[in-house]
Amino acid sequence: MPISIRRSSRAGKVTLRLDIVNLFDHKYELRDGSGIGVGAPQFGPRRTILAGVSKSFGERRHPGLTTSPARRGAERVLADPSP
Repeated sequence: MPISIRRSSRAGKVTLRLDIVNLFDHKYELRDGSGIGVGAPQFGPRRTILAGVSKSFGERRHPGLTTSPARRGAERVLADPSP
């Protein structure tokens, strides 16, 4: 059961997230432990509450683009067909 809140401010975008797994703490069996080489039953996770905060640090840019002057010069040389 995820809950997410997003806020924008002068500092950038901030996302708060809260996840709850097995809210009512039901016991449920994944495997009963029968079979060759299996010694014990396995159960799913107990009640778990996870929280997270993420912050955006700027605009996302295309990974292939660069703002380096040396790189721009090299691209111009490669693209210029004149001798």
